[in-house]
Amino acid sequence: MLKNYFKTACRSLWKNKSFTMLNLLGLSLGMAATCMISLWVQQELGFDRWYKNTDRLYQVYNRDVLGGEAYTYSSTPNPMGPALKAGYPEIEAVSRISDDEFLIANKDRQFKSGGLFVDEGFVSMFGFPVLEGDPSGNLKKPGDIFITASLAKKLFGSRDAVGKMLRMNDSLSLKVAAVLQDPPRAGSFRFEFLLPWVTYTKLYGIYSSWTGNNVKTYVLLKPGISAPVVNNKISKITATHIPENNTVKDLTQFLHPASKWHLYSKSENGQLTDGAITKVRIFVLVALFMILIAAINFVNLTTARTERKAKEVGIRKVAGAGRSSLIFQFLSESVLLAFLSGIVAVLLVLIALPAFNQLIEADLKLNFTDYRLWVAFFGIVLLTGLGAGLYPAFYLSSFLPVKVLKGRPGNSHGNFSLRKLLVVTQFVFAIALIICTLIVKKQMNYAQERALGYNKDQLLFSPIEGDAQKNYRLIKQALLQSGAVTTVSGSQNPITGRAPNYYGFHWEGSTTSDEKSSFYIFNTDGNFTATFGTTILAGRDIDVAKFPTDSTAVLLNEQAVKLLRLSDPVGKKIWRDDISLTVVGIVKNYISGSPYANIQPMMILGPNPNFGIGTLHYKLNPAKPVQENIDAIKSVFKKYNPGYPFEFHFADEAYAKKFSDEKQLGILIGLFSALSIFIACLGLFGLAAYMAETRFKEIGVRKVLGASISGILVLLSKDFVRPVIVALLVAVPVSGWIMNRWLQGYSYRTTVGWTAFIIAGGIVLLVAVTTIIAQTLRAAVTNPSKALRSE
Repeated sequence: MLKNYFKTACRSLWKNKSFTMLNLLGLSLGMAATCMISLWVQQELGFDRWYKNTDRLYQVYNRDVLGGEAYTYSSTPNPMGPALKAGYPEIEAVSRISDDEFLIANKDRQFKSGGLFVDEGFVSMFGFPVLEGDPSGNLKKPGDIFITASLAKKLFGSRDAVGKMLRMNDSLSLKVAAVLQDPPRAGSFRFEFLLPWVTYTKLYGIYSSWTGNNVKTYVLLKPGISAPVVNNKISKITATHIPENNTVKDLTQFLHPASKWHLYSKSENGQLTDGAITKVRIFVLVALFMILIAAINFVNLTTARTERKAKEVGIRKVAGAGRSSLIFQFLSESVLLAFLSGIVAVLLVLIALPAFNQLIEADLKLNFTDYRLWVAFFGIVLLTGLGAGLYPAFYLSSFLPVKVLKGRPGNSHGNFSLRKLLVVTQFVFAIALIICTLIVKKQMNYAQERALGYNKDQLLFSPIEGDAQKNYRLIKQALLQSGAVTTVSGSQNPITGRAPNYYGFHWEGSTTSDEKSSFYIFNTDGNFTATFGTTILAGRDIDVAKFPTDSTAVLLNEQAVKLLRLSDPVGKKIWRDDISLTVVGIVKNYISGSPYANIQPMMILGPNPNFGIGTLHYKLNPAKPVQENIDAIKSVFKKYNPGYPFEFHFADEAYAKKFSDEKQLGILIGLFSALSIFIACLGLFGLAAYMAETRFKEIGVRKVLGASISGILVLLSKDFVRPVIVALLVAVPVSGWIMNRWLQGYSYRTTVGWTAFIIAGGIVLLVAVTTIIAQTLRAAVTNPSKALRSE
């Protein structure tokens, strides 16, 4: 019996090749898109869930209140880790983490690598696999280093590196104590090496203050211990260590579970309620839209063959076929087509996955040895086949033989109305995706066009490391003498990066609550306005050569002036602990950190000993070719810092990277919206094919009576344009509400506006009308004698 159903299904699909190919194309595209989105969603939901003790791992966060608004942050004081380990028996292990980048070398092989300083229990806490060396993973000796398998291969040619020596920053000798498996992409930790915390202390000193937040702290709770219990005990750990400090009276600590580090990383009203989970939710909806559009398209194309199928159903019923056998036959065709579409979808995924991985910077793959993949494959095939085939099967099998043989198989008007509803549903999804794409692009453009406050053109920066530290002034002098640059300025961090923020400042007329106000700190050794093109609104720039006392000078941005509430701040003093600063000028606001965030109060300090020089900015000479300037700069760095490869970054490129997330989101939604429109138009094609088939004789009669081709096109097309217009009316408020909610996540944001709706509506109407005319034109130009010859 099953064999006969299978044979009949194959013959039916082969007999109607054009409809079979259209159905196959629509379903396979929908399945392929859903599969790729599902792989990405699976990766996102699996972030940080692969650790050996995921359910017991937590990160310590701070929650504070500033200006009546609660907020959270993840940086913690250096001594918090040891205090948690020593004072709370519920905690099994603790590790502090601080990231950094160094030059790692083995003889003539040298690479800039990023790594972590960690406490000795880090590897065992998280369960990073040890491939070579001590399997316990204890890292505590000052001269030891753990490296990943990829770094071992780069340095030594293989992972056989335990016991071998390497050099860090061309000065510190280290012995490889273990080789670790590379950390997977689906994790919060990115490193090529691990160094013990004693090395951190050796390099940067023992920082025992509880007022500075400069490391991240992770804890492993003992089995059976709940996080709320520990939260109650540690909530005031910082305040208890600085009890006389008024700035921490609202400061509390809490534990954030590993399973939520990636998905819930953004603070809102003092709670971690947002993050990657927003993108996950968006693309889960997109995946559902894609498969639903494909299934609806299947229904439309299948029921469009009503006239042809009706006679087959009538003859089968007259011959004795029961309705249940007909339903099973039609469902067999549907499932078989879904199975074929699934195979094509897998092939499409294998072809598209490398490009998709490159686009989203992931490492997604189809693991054919995983039984879950096969369960998902057959599950999707069955659900899609049955779900898309149920309505056509029950509808077609309901035809009465008497009506069929008289040429009236069923209620065409009711069927046509349902099909219109399905088309409306398809286009609601498609239009919503297009609108979302346009608004994401609008938000990105809005931020990109925002006034920076500094000039990034021809501005470059290089790290100051190795011998460049001691030869810093010689490098600056040589660069200026080379003619490759017009001005230089050193700072602790790049101007395109996010500046560190500090609180605890007070000034003339300030209150105790003002000490909780934080300021972003940028430092300069001079030529600030000349190098960055910032605007001095009052006072002057910092110039130590002309004014030796400018080592304690400070520039304020406009936001900082508002916060200080000083009518004429130039010449006023600002204090923090034992530091005394003198305001010498006011600069126009400029963007530091996210281009979507509000401008924060900022201080630009002179060459203060508390803030070193880690970055050199320089403006290229516009009178010379860019490559010639870079070659000259490279020769200067190689002369005074020969142990390090020359590294430089264009400020405009570094700034453009800040938009990578939104750019990626826009590209992905745009790609899937284009696919959804294509699949939805296949549905329209099916609807037009159904119309042409059922109204073939009517068209012939109208042409005999003198109707023009254009008149017939208008007559036939208006019934299809209406569902698209209805879909537009539904999609506009729904997508507008969704995107307005999405925009609320940005402090600096555009408005939804009407432009996106008009453009989306125009695109969809144009594509839909083109599709309809392409199909109906064939019926309109047909010789009426062909339609009426049976009469």
